[in-house]
Parts: sequence; C-alpha cells; structure tokens
Amino acid sequence: MDIANLSSKEKLLSQLYSVPGMGTLPVSGTLRYPLNRRATTRVQVDSFDLDQLLSGVTTVAIGGHTNPDGDCVGSCIGLYLYLLKNYPKIEVDVYLEEIPPSFHLLSRTEDIKHQVNLVEQSNASVCSKNINKGIISYEILTDENRIDEVKTDSRQVGKIRTDENRIDEIKTDSRQVDEIRTDKQYDLFICLDCGDLNRLGFSLPLFKKAKKTLCIDHHISNQGFADMNYIVSSAGSTSELVFHLLDMKRIPLSGANALYLGIIHDTGVFQYTSTSADTLRVAADLLAMGVDGHRIIDETYYSKSYIQNRVLGKVLVDSQLILENRGVISILSKQEREALQATIHDLDGIVSVLRTTKGVDVAIFVYEVEPHQYKVSLRSTGAIDVRLVAEVFGGGGHQRAAGVAMGGKVEEIQEKLVREILKQM
Repeated sequence: MDIANLSSKEKLLSQLYSVPGMGTLPVSGTLRYPLNRRATTRVQVDSFDLDQLLSGVTTVAIGGHTNPDGDCVGSCIGLYLYLLKNYPKIEVDVYLEEIPPSFHLLSRTEDIKHQVNLVEQSNASVCSKNINKGIISYEILTDENRIDEVKTDSRQVGKIRTDENRIDEIKTDSRQVDEIRTDKQYDLFICLDCGDLNRLGFSLPLFKKAKKTLCIDHHISNQGFADMNYIVSSAGSTSELVFHLLDMKRIPLSGANALYLGIIHDTGVFQYTSTSADTLRVAADLLAMGVDGHRIIDETYYSKSYIQNRVLGKVLVDSQLILENRGVISILSKQEREALQATIHDLDGIVSVLRTTKGVDVAIFVYEVEPHQYKVSLRSTGAIDVRLVAEVFGGGGHQRAAGVAMGGKVEEIQEKLVREILKQM
C-alpha cells in the first residue's frame, strides 16, 4: 500500500488498527477475523489509537441495536463511562431503547437517551396523529421532506405548540423525556453490537448524518456498514472487543462493571462455546480492577421477579416438542403476557431455559408484540445454525443464538420456521 498517495482520511483508516500476521486495516476500513481464528490468536490491536481517532472530535454518539440486551448495554455504557472520564471536553451521548430494569445497577444509565417522543426542528410540522390501541403515532415532515414516525405509549402526556411548529413538552411518569434532534450532526458515531444498520432503530438518522462512523461488533453477518469497522465474529461479546480497544489502566471501575455485565450476558456466564481463554483473561482483568462479579451475575442474570417467574412457568407449561422431539417451541400471545402483567423485558432469558430441554437441538420462543406482530427467539445446541434460519426472514444473530421479527398468523410463522430448520436436519 502506497501511504504517500492516500488522502488524510484514508491514512487515518489505514493506521488505526493492525493485527499480528494480518497486516494493516484496509483502506475500506474493515478489520475482520475469520471464524475461530481467535481460538489460537489473542486479540491484539496495539496500533489502535483512540486519541488519534478522537483528534478534533467534539461530539460523539454511541448507539446499539434495538431491544438492547446485556452485551449491547454493557459495551455502550462501558465505552460511554470511559470517554466521560478520559475525554471530558468531548460531548458524549448514548442512544438506546429502554433497557431491562436490572441493568440500572450500572452507573449513569439515567443518561441514556431513549426512543424519541417527538422531533424538534425549526420548520417541522405535525402532519397527522393516529391513536391505535393506546399507541399514539405522530408523523412529522422535516425540512428534508422525510417522514419521521415517532411513538409514545398511552401513559405519556404531552403538549404540542403548533403555532411555532415545534414540540414543547413531553413527560412520562413525571420524568422529562429527552428530545433527539435528527438534524444534529455528530463528529463521530460509534455503533456497538449491531450486526445490521437497520437494527440501530431510532438512532439511524444520527448515524447517517455523522461525519465519521465506527462499528465494533462480533456478529458474523456484519458486512461492515460503517466508515471503520472492527468485527471479530469469534469473540464472546462486543464488550470483550471494547475492552481490547481501551487503555486498561484508564478504565474506571464503573466502566469495568458495565463491560463485565456485557461479557457475562453474551457468554451465558461463560458457558457458551464462544467463551475462550481470552474471554476469561478479560474477565479476570476486570475482576482485578474491583468489579463485584458475584453481584452483577446474581442481580442481572439469575435473579428474577415474581412476574418473570410466573411468565416463565406459563411458557414452559405451554411448550411443545416438535421436529420429532428434536425441537421445542412455545408461543406467548400479547393478551396472555398482559394478563400476567409482564413486559417485553420480563421475557429475557426464557428461550435459553427452553434450550436446556434434554434431547432437543433447537428451541423456539415466539411472543406477540402487537396484534399479528411477533418476535422470534431461536437457540441451538450447535446442530442447527439458527442464524441462517433467522436471516431467511430478515433477522440475524449467531450460530447458536438468533432472532427475527415476523408478522402474520402464528401458525404460519411456526410452519415457516420449521420448514427452514428441516433443511438443516
């Protein structure tokens, strides 16, 4: 590579990372490890220079995938707290959907900007308002003639000042809801644990407007959609990758707690096959910093509320063996969930319990989010690559853990899933 003929941006991209035996990061900005390479090669990105990446940067946005899980939240908050401590002059914002209540054990989760209620723009106007089963939808026409749809649940109350074509105040449960200006341009947007651009959800407009973008991820399906991409498909978690890109001596204890949470959730407390010797070394380093691993594991992974245990019991009782007893499936309707006073977050981890059924190769948990709109969680013992199944219907994930959103009659959804799984049997 002739460095002398590269533009300044290309030089930055080519010099950010190098990996022993793999050369320098291509000008295209994507660094990718082959599957299982890391089993014999410890992740080392010694030439990654965060100071160089942040040179001249005054604003940074951090975002993760929709319906954020432990690794998504842990990696985002861990990096956020690191930047707050070591780069105080940089304005940093985190954009995530609502996180599970137990994750508020982490520091500064109250800083997270959640899904926008309404968009403030100087010349925006509310085009329509629709109310459907307690969900209020506003369609807002921006100065780019783009329709942005934003939602607020029925508990929220708001006031619209149409005389100035802007939203004045929205509140929910006595808390002020952060407004996200889709016209804001960040110097850098860092996307974490997101295998597909569209899974960024409501923060996607901010990603597209950012001057520079960086993606750190471990999903094998990630094709590298940012300007700079660090993708290690064999890594146990994105939090593990974030750890390697930071200066260990400068990681605050609060940030270490967040990264540890991310690692234990995406490795199933070190039981999944993605757990490597390097994963355990990282965990050991974090514990040496003072992380209270027992508390994080107990309170965010194992501890369940009474409602969570009730809905788990319902799902297990209603489960059925399929695929000649090589698979197990359970379906939960929105009406059944609401009768148990359970939220979507109360369903976390249920599919992993289904997967422990002796003799099955694949577990399927289908739950209704809105009428005829379902989320499908898939888990495998390894015999079935559930990522391939999810990708057929627009989803994704990993070989042993994947998910997808599907619409229609639940019987037809089950039939489609079974048909795809049978192709691998």
